Order: sequence, then C-alpha cells, then structure tokens
Amino acid sequence: GVAVAEMLGGRLLAPESDDPGERRVLNVVEEMSLASGVAVPPVYVMDDKGINAFAAGYAPDDAVIGVTRGCMELLTRDELQGVIAHEFSHILNGDMRLNIRLMGLVHGLLVIGLTGRIILRHAFRSGRSRGMERRGRGSGMPLPLILLGAGLMVAGSMGSFWGRLIKAAVSRQREFLSDAAAVQFTRNPQGISGALKKIGGLDSRIGSTNAAEAAHMFFSQAVSSLSGGFLATHPPLKQRIIRIEPDWDGTFPRLEGLKPPPVWSAPPGEKPILKTAVSQTGRVDQEHLTYARELLDDLPEPLLHGARDPYAARALLYALFINSRPASRDAQFGILCSRADKELLQLVERYLPLLNSRSANIRLPLMDLAMPAMKELSPAQFFAFESDLQAMIKADAHPALLEWTMYRILEKRLGAHFRPKTRELTGYEAVSQMKEEAALLLSALAHAGHKVQDEARQAFDQGADFLELWGRLSFIPREKCSLSDLDQALSRLSRLAALEKRLLLGACAACIAFDRQVSLDQGELFRAVSDYLDCPMPPLLPGQPLN
Repeated sequence: GVAVAEMLGGRLLAPESDDPGERRVLNVVEEMSLASGVAVPPVYVMDDKGINAFAAGYAPDDAVIGVTRGCMELLTRDELQGVIAHEFSHILNGDMRLNIRLMGLVHGLLVIGLTGRIILRHAFRSGRSRGMERRGRGSGMPLPLILLGAGLMVAGSMGSFWGRLIKAAVSRQREFLSDAAAVQFTRNPQGISGALKKIGGLDSRIGSTNAAEAAHMFFSQAVSSLSGGFLATHPPLKQRIIRIEPDWDGTFPRLEGLKPPPVWSAPPGEKPILKTAVSQTGRVDQEHLTYARELLDDLPEPLLHGARDPYAARALLYALFINSRPASRDAQFGILCSRADKELLQLVERYLPLLNSRSANIRLPLMDLAMPAMKELSPAQFFAFESDLQAMIKADAHPALLEWTMYRILEKRLGAHFRPKTRELTGYEAVSQMKEEAALLLSALAHAGHKVQDEARQAFDQGADFLELWGRLSFIPREKCSLSDLDQALSRLSRLAALEKRLLLGACAACIAFDRQVSLDQGELFRAVSDYLDCPMPPLLPGQPLN
C-alpha cells in the first residue's frame, strides 16, 4: 500500500497533524477504523485539485488511504465520510488485493510488448550497421530477431488490451458494490451522492505519470479514456448517482466558494437494528460510527496524543501490556527500567492511571489508533520496542490469553511493515483440513470463559457442533493449551478461505456465548482472534448478541 501511495506522489499525513483539513480527514479515517475493527491505516494526500481517493494494500494490516487536496477542501464532512466509507469497503471486501494483482498482471502483459519493441529496435539498428558494412551484399537484416520482436509486440499488445478490458470490467462492478456498501455503512445516501455530484462539476483526473497503472483503484475516473465506457475503469457518474439517488434531477453543482463545514451533522434516517457480531464482520453501520465517535470524544487528550505521536505511542503500548497483578507489574517495570529511557518511563507512569480509570474495551481501539505513529519509527527503534515488549511478556508469570493475542496482532500489523516479505495472496483451505487447529482454538476460548473443566467442555461442544464437520473435534485440556501451540494454530488458520473463516468465527461465537454471559475480556478476545484472521469485526455494543 505504501509503495502505491508513494508511486502516485502521495505525502504521508502525520497522525498528530493539527492542520484543520488534515485533521478532519484523519478523524474520519479513525472513526471508520474503530467502527469497523480495522487498524487505522496511514493517510496520504496528493496535491491534485480534483476530488478523488483510493485504498491500496494486500491486507487490512498494510492498507493505506489516499485522498486528493480537492477531496479535503471541497467536500463536506458527510461527503468525505461517504468517500472514506467507499474506500473502506475496498479494504473489507478484499478489493485492494484484487486491484494490485490486476495491476501487476496487466503490466506483465505490457512488458511482453515492450520486450518485443526493444528486440525490434535492436534488430533494425543491427541491420543498419551490418548493411553499411556489407553494402551491395544484401540488407543484413536479422530476420529471426525481427519475427521474434514483431510476434512479442503483437502478443503483448493483444494481451495488454484484453487485460485492460478485463481490469476495467471488474473495476466497474466493484465500484457499484463499494457505493452500495458506503450507503450501508453511513446510512446517509446524500453523503456519497453529494461527493459524486461535485466530481461531475470538477475534473477528477490525477496528475501523476503513474496514474494510468492504478486508475482502477481510485474513487472516480483518474485518467482520460479515449474509448469512453469501453475501457473506462469506473461506471458513468450519472449511472452511479441514480443508483444511489433515483430522483436526482441530473444537474451538477458549481464548486466556486465551497468550504467544508467545521462541525459534523448527524445523518438523517432511522436508527439501524443491531445485527449479530459475526454477521457484522467486514461491515460498518451508523451505530458503530456513533460509538467510535463517542469513544474518541471520551478518550483523555493525553491518551489521544500518545496514540498519534511516534515517541509517545511506544510508551502507551508498554502501558497497555502492563499487568494489574502487583508481582507481574513490578517485574515488568523492572524490565522497562533496565531497557527504556527515563522520559518513556515517565510517560508510561502517566498513562497507567488514565488507562486503569477507563474500561478495558479501549485497549484494542488504542492499539488501532497507534498504528500510523508506530509505522513512522525507524527499523532499529521498532526492533528495540519489540524486544522490550517480548521481555515484558516473559516477565509476566501468568500472561493472559488476551494480552498474548494483542501482542500477536501488534506483531502481525507492524511486522508486515518492518519485515517486508512475500505474502500469500489467497487462502483456499477449509476448516475440515485443520481440525486440530480449530479444536485448539475452541478449547482455549472455552477455558478462557470457564474455570470448571466440565463447563469448558460443554462450551467447546457447542462451538464444535456449529462447524458440523464429519468426525467430532477433540476437546483439549487446559494444561495442554499452550500459547506456543495456539500461535502455530492461528497462523495456519489465517490461511483459511474467506467463507471458512466466517464459519470458524461463528463456532468461536457459539463457544464464547455458551452460558449467555459474555464478559468484556471474552468479547475483546473474540474481536482479537477475528482481527488476527484478517476478518476485522466492529466493537461489540452493549446487549449485542455474538451469534
């Protein structure tokens, strides 16, 4: 994601920016992230005056959001929220990965044609030089090279044409899906339709020389298409607007003098009915957006500043992992005293009372908010932080399952940034192929909610029954549910196909909700597991059922 944003000339917005326009975009992205359960992505701004935006990356962990300067300055907050919701739909529905694969495949086909052109150029240059030496004895043109080059050019041109055609067709359908998802997320059709209308009155093209390669990633048409709808990466604006607002009169507004309003106004419409937690995976609604906004408003300013500042974010994360038990807390503080500098320790001591005075459900949101700031660390700073955190967890004699899962999420999100490696693009495996791993996960969740073994076994059985696999899963006793084994199990389960992950999460929900009493730790653990499986889940609201 970062590579695409930089290729398009994007400038990273500092998480702690106090510029009004930048702060407004960052706030909307933070709200949408907390509402959807996705780590807050870095935000890049391009200096184009038109209205456009994009989301790029392979997975939610390395996603970025990009917006143009016109998007920041010309849209109201509701319209900006509609655009950002559209981009989050691309993140949640796996469109980013598809877009990057299409981008690579089409460029690969183009390289075939470019190779043919280079061979032809070399053949003609070689032929001319030989012709001068052998004047009167034939042209000296290397016929095999000419045929090879011409063949590659034809094959590359045809492949590139059909590749662009497929890319455009796929992109147009995904844009319709994301428009619909944005309306569903915000419950405010006027937001995204207003943004589309303003695009109709303004040029939305991107000035970057690399815009054509990434044109299918943008919110609206980013480059001119001589063939109109034939190779257009986006549906016609009027068609998109009419699908959202059927009674639209067909006129586009004039954009002179428009300024974004300083405050948010609640969108119209009825309050949506609460859906179950598992069905909300990869989705957002207005109730969760309201929850995220209230959570941000309620957080003390020192914690918000700490999550947005690269230096203070480390101290905040240290504080999140400090255990409340006196013996473990003292051991962890001892580790920090021997490793961290004095200013970091002072920040940790400042954050601890603020964290202890708040509900534990702010742990995951604060981790999400701190991700952009943590990604600004140098590799040496991150590796030192990672080493400190590992030592703190080892110093805890009885690490809780939630803390361990939080660490794995943190390592997964930041490890992908600081340790670039080849990603597995897709998952095809089924739960039936990973019975042992599924049994270990369900057993660990059952033990987390029940101290009595018989009750834990009953909770496990309810989750196992949900999977309806051929051959029952075997319940694993508490003493055999080691964190190292669970780590390997989750790593394998993350390779499940998307629908299989949803099935597994349904089984986890059935297991946790066995006694119809979901504690805060269980709920947050459930969200943490879903996050680890790349199925981000919105926060659990009071009274919301798991399944």
